[in-house]
Amino acid sequence: WSGVSEDGTWWTVPGQTRTDTSNRRQEGERHEVPQALTDAAVGEDLSVLGEVEFAFDETVGELARIHGERTHVACDLLGVLAAVTMLWAALLAFAQSDVKRMLAYSTLSQIAIMLSALAFAPGIDEAPSAGLGHLFSHALFKSLLFLAIGWLSVIGGGTAFVALRGRARGRGALQWSIGIGLAALAGVPPLVGFFSKEGVLAVAEESLGRGGETAWVTWVVLVALLLTVLLTAAYCARAWLLLTTDAPSLETVEALEGQTESAEPAAAAG
Repeated sequence: WSGVSEDGTWWTVPGQTRTDTSNRRQEGERHEVPQALTDAAVGEDLSVLGEVEFAFDETVGELARIHGERTHVACDLLGVLAAVTMLWAALLAFAQSDVKRMLAYSTLSQIAIMLSALAFAPGIDEAPSAGLGHLFSHALFKSLLFLAIGWLSVIGGGTAFVALRGRARGRGALQWSIGIGLAALAGVPPLVGFFSKEGVLAVAEESLGRGGETAWVTWVVLVALLLTVLLTAAYCARAWLLLTTDAPSLETVEALEGQTESAEPAAAAG
């Protein structure tokens, strides 16, 4: 590695070349990516998680392109895997105590919804369009949510719901940006998330009407879709309530405990 200093002299670092440094940097990046993905869900830097979501979106687009070339066996396998993934990821999102982890598991669930559209009968021409439509709508409202939550985490000093409890209340554009993003994620009409999910459900219903030997896969996917929609609405409502309502004060908690303790002897005496 060599160069020219400010005074015009030539300097060289022996035993180190530009190629060696580049190789070491690339090797380091390969080793650091898994840890970076873990940190991106709860850390301050959203760039890595955005790149991963973009990679998933590219994968969905490629699957949509080759949709007509896949066999029924592959469709059935994709449908079952997508059903399990969307439901399990939605359950995990509901159980999270950190808002970014909730959004990360939500992304996995929504990607499974995109893939489920491609799992229906290859004869349905609208299936790839439904999956890609939800892909584009998801990119819009999830980007809004990550930007808004990133802003809120700077204000609250963390991403845990405990640190952000009530922080969005009364913050104008920030509060309503979070509200619109969560409503779109939950599929509330007339927001874009409602229409993209409706497109996937419509494809599932059309595939169910055609019947066939693999109709059971369509039933599995359809039931998983409906349950996932309900779970998504539940954890979005939970996040909204936690971010916009203040935690009860210590005085309120003590007063409630005092009322409970005074009611117990009265009940025993009666």
